[in-house]
Amino acid sequence: MVKNTTSLGLTLALISVLTILSSTKSVDAQTNCPDVIKKFLSCESYMFGITPTPNKECCANAQALDQTESASKDVLRANCRCLKRIVQSFRPPVDLSKVAGITSICHLKVNLPVNPSLNCDTL
Repeated sequence: MVKNTTSLGLTLALISVLTILSSTKSVDAQTNCPDVIKKFLSCESYMFGITPTPNKECCANAQALDQTESASKDVLRANCRCLKRIVQSFRPPVDLSKVAGITSICHLKVNLPVNPSLNCDTL
């Protein structure tokens, strides 16, 4: 029951973030923050510590983002800003070490932004 309530709460929080972000203009025309959020929906159980490892869909989505970020610094910076907003908006907060773990577990080339004070424009 607790797991279902937590999952419902997380889903509602993600829908709220999607709604807010879909009404704002993207910093970079190639980056659509709601699409980035949708890709990370599959990682929610791992980021909140419900499962010990990210599932295959989470890694596949993270790798797809990783490929676009590797292609362009502008996309990397825009995705960084988007992911920072996502991570900072969750209540309860996500486990930042889990977010960082996605980089190594899913074999990403680009580190996910987990430090709230990270300046994405310096990437």
